[in-house]
Amino acid sequence: MRTHKLFKQVYLFLFFCIFILLDNNLYGQESYKTKLYYVVDGICCGWEDSDPHAVFGIESPDGYILLGKSLDEQTTENGFAVKISKNLPSKKIFLHPEEEESFVWSIVVGDDGMRDGFNSAVIISNYIFIAGYKESIPNIIDRHLLKVRLSDGTIIWSKSFPSKNNKKSSAFESIVLTNENGVLLTGVSNSNYLSMEGFKSYGNPTSGNAFSMYFSPEQLMTNNPPIEPKWEKEYKNTLTGKSIIKDKKT
Repeated sequence: MRTHKLFKQVYLFLFFCIFILLDNNLYGQESYKTKLYYVVDGICCGWEDSDPHAVFGIESPDGYILLGKSLDEQTTENGFAVKISKNLPSKKIFLHPEEEESFVWSIVVGDDGMRDGFNSAVIISNYIFIAGYKESIPNIIDRHLLKVRLSDGTIIWSKSFPSKNNKKSSAFESIVLTNENGVLLTGVSNSNYLSMEGFKSYGNPTSGNAFSMYFSPEQLMTNNPPIEPKWEKEYKNTLTGKSIIKDKKT
């Protein structure tokens, strides 16, 4: 999945929900093997009843990062990410801040009653770039990109990128690295608010159009968010972009 190995056979419970993390790559599948098996409750992702649902995972040099959506106290989506260390015991253990062994860090983004979520991520150097969506003002969701320090989960910057029609909603659904360490993103833009993805679904909007967007390495590696992408292209005959696949010949 994507251009790097994801999910590395980590079996993880998030508030008693099982996520099987598979070891497959872009052009084929490798054999499956259980590598880790941990239990994490909802406290990692907002509050005890946050009911987190991971939709994406990625391996870093020293751990695994899972991200997705959890619930705020008004039962609307928050975006969450949690990092699990590779140095934990290779047995079933419960990861909680009060336990001897716990997760490395977690972040939760969202305001009560507003819809936010994380959908995909890439790692560049010492940072993870997380792509998703954020309800910036009531009833309008924008594409949202965050730069987070891998070691401690510090958010370096975050930035929303509205649809060209500012009264419509949009979301990033996929982000991939380019050869020169820029990023390409895709998803949905110019969509009606009520047709955007639900809490437990990955997202099948019924209005809007797909797009692609590019940010250069120079834009990404500063301490301030880019004002706008290097370029953006819309695809009027397609509702949404789910993923970007690199051509093997390039």
